[in-house]
Amino acid sequence: MGTFEGNKLKIVSPLNPGSEHKYETILKSTLHLFTMWLISDINPLAPKWLCQGIAGYEVKQMPDEFIKNSTSEQIHNLVIPTFQ
Repeated sequence: MGTFEGNKLKIVSPLNPGSEHKYETILKSTLHLFTMWLISDINPLAPKWLCQGIAGYEVKQMPDEFIKNSTSEQIHNLVIPTFQ
């Protein structure tokens, strides 16, 4: 639905999203990309998992219950990704 390159954010038109998407999904995707862009602008060395995770959280693409269920066991077992 979109990408960012340098200082340009490129997205599918929310007014003409095609058959696969809706206006709302295009806007969520755009906010997701914008969040990733900001993170990479602040710290170009930030790992992809951190950029994607924060962007997904900000856009509320993952319900709180999904986040809890998909991370609690790893956190409990101290299996937390490193920045390397």
